[in-house]
Amino acid sequence: MAFGVAWLVFIDSIIQYNTCLDRVNVDDICAWGKPPNNQTIAHASDRNVLLMTTPAPPQWPAITGRPALVYLPGVLGAVALFMVNTVEPYQLSMSYAEMVEGASPTALKIWLFVGMLAGLTSIILSVWVLLDVYMRDPALHHEPAIAAIVQSVFIFVSSGIFWVGRSYGEDDLWGSDPLL
Repeated sequence: MAFGVAWLVFIDSIIQYNTCLDRVNVDDICAWGKPPNNQTIAHASDRNVLLMTTPAPPQWPAITGRPALVYLPGVLGAVALFMVNTVEPYQLSMSYAEMVEGASPTALKIWLFVGMLAGLTSIILSVWVLLDVYMRDPALHHEPAIAAIVQSVFIFVSSGIFWVGRSYGEDDLWGSDPLL
């Protein structure tokens, strides 16, 4: 559930980045400004009368270039979730290596460590994108970068919850300490 909420928050912020739905006013949608009262509607054939026109919608910058780095933390977090959850807790003990020929708990511990490190890196990367890319340019809205931080944290938490939750209730997976 935390993984799904993480992606929904991020996708919603990207959708809101290029829309004006958060400023909807029935009289003045997207805050384009009301036309002056002295303008009149005329036929196109009458060249002396100013036609009342609707101004063009404002153009927000697309997420390209350096601001596009905002997509990277979520992808890296999803890869970290995969890496962490390919290792079962019972596979980290030496008795598992004795049961299965060719198994290496050390290699699995390194794989798990790299997965956790990738998850933490996604959080650090998302904070860096907010501070270095989005805060330096006043023309950019900060919402996608803030959502990337929330997304990275939620994905990291969900990978830990899923890793612990898959083995909850099974006997002797965590050793002798029941609180670990």
